[in-house]
Amino acid sequence: MAEKRYIAAVEGGGTTFVLAIAEGSPTNIIQRHVVDTTTPKETLDACSAWLLEQHAATPLSALGIACFGPIDLKPQSDTYGYITTTPKPNWHMAEVLGHFRRALPSVPATIETDVNAAAAAELFLNHPQKKSCAYITVGTGIGVGLMVDSKPVHGLLHPEMGHIYVPIQEGDTIEGTCPYHGRCAEGLASAAAVARRAGVPPPAL
Repeated sequence: MAEKRYIAAVEGGGTTFVLAIAEGSPTNIIQRHVVDTTTPKETLDACSAWLLEQHAATPLSALGIACFGPIDLKPQSDTYGYITTTPKPNWHMAEVLGHFRRALPSVPATIETDVNAAAAAELFLNHPQKKSCAYITVGTGIGVGLMVDSKPVHGLLHPEMGHIYVPIQEGDTIEGTCPYHGRCAEGLASAAAVARRAGVPPPAL
């Protein structure tokens, strides 16, 4: 009888980190856990503590991490697996991949941007006959994931298409929420931007 394989996943978002354990197939999720996104240490420690509990009960075969970014995805870089110049307060240069590799040294772990991971899942699970796709998400920020020839597109860093500048409607003087680009797509249409325009806190949207 074949030995069961247990695969762990971490989806790191600006509001919550969602963790899961799958048995055999990535779609056969048997455990799920949510951690609020606060500081890097508090959030990542809570995530690794839960994963260690699962690993003790059912040894994990692999760990995949999909996280908000920008993320350094160059394995040869000194900051590989770090969140780099994010507008998320306190998360600038937060080490993500290394944290989990130290917490679970016997479990192979890798990292990808959250949007590229979503694009890969959409392509491989829902459209296996296709080779390329784009995935767009609008939430805490705006992210775009690209798969071309069944491979994620990284480019020089990562194509941060949520931060491109877009035409502004004449007479619109609303201040953008992006601390780096102001009135880019994310600064004008993310949850925070829409909430500012509506005059309500983001959870009230």
